[in-house]
Amino acid sequence: MVLKIKISSASWMKRPPIWMVALLVLGFGLNLSAGEVEELARQLGSVDLTERREAAYELAEKGSAALPALDALVDALDDKDAQVWFEAITAIGKIGPPAASSANEVAKHLGSPSQQRSYRAAWCLSCFGGEAIPVLAQAMKHASPQHRAGAVLALSRFQDFREEVGKLLN
Repeated sequence: MVLKIKISSASWMKRPPIWMVALLVLGFGLNLSAGEVEELARQLGSVDLTERREAAYELAEKGSAALPALDALVDALDDKDAQVWFEAITAIGKIGPPAASSANEVAKHLGSPSQQRSYRAAWCLSCFGGEAIPVLAQAMKHASPQHRAGAVLALSRFQDFREEVGKLLN
């Protein structure tokens, strides 16, 4: 099937759609210079709560581009503020497998008294792919039933690693 599109006028070139202007102005929202990531990482350690929250949010929005801030994001998992913690763990998860070196630190939150934190830690670990399986295997042996339940929750999200996960659960 051939799709034919007829453009009757070039009026869109005279006045481009607002979404096109937004993409150009915002730089498609994907590019972050190393300096910007370093600055956001520095802001995560600020004494100012608003600054920490905004930095964590911005890094979470950047996905894999936030990788250079991984150490600061892991440190932010110790932040007492729930919003900073949530955005930091979200940013780590969105980085994906390149952030798997943080799996042990993330796994510490599987047994959190907060169900939301435990759930988010499980989600984050599942974003690391197979790299997180050895860490979750250790978590399955933890003394805390809540910690073990968090590990099982994370493992339940590993659809591409059914054989490895099946061995752990049997």
